[in-house]
Amino acid sequence: MRSRFRLFLKTFFVWLVTITAILLLNEIIIEHQSFKDVSGFLITTFGYLVILSLLIYYPTLGLLTRKYQQHYFKWYPVICAFLLNIPFFIFSNVMINTAFKATEALLFDCMFIIVGFYFGYAFTQIQRKRPIA
Repeated sequence: MRSRFRLFLKTFFVWLVTITAILLLNEIIIEHQSFKDVSGFLITTFGYLVILSLLIYYPTLGLLTRKYQQHYFKWYPVICAFLLNIPFFIFSNVMINTAFKATEALLFDCMFIIVGFYFGYAFTQIQRKRPIA
C-alpha cells in the first residue's frame, strides 16, 4: 500500500513538472493564454492523469507482472509511454481544431508520453525492491 502511494505521488510530481514546462513553452513560444484556458487545461490533464494511472497503467502493469514475473520489466516504461496511451493519442488528435490547436495537442501528447514513461519506470523500480508474489 505504501509503495503504491509512493508511485502515485511520484507520478503526480512528474505531471506537475511536465505541466509547468508545457505551460511555459506554450506561453513563451506559441501564444498567450488566459487563466480560463490554463485552468481548463490543468483540470483536463489532471483528470486524464487519474484515469490513466488508476484505470489503465497500474492494472495493466500489475497483470503483466503477475503473468510474466520479472522477464519484461525493461519494457514497462515503453509500454506505458506508447501502447497504453494509444486511446489518448487518438482522442487528442481527433480533437484538433475543436478543443485543441495542433501545437497544444502535440504538447499534450508529449506530456503523457513523459508521464507514462516515468510511471512505467517507477513501477519497475518499486517492484524490484520487493519480492513479487
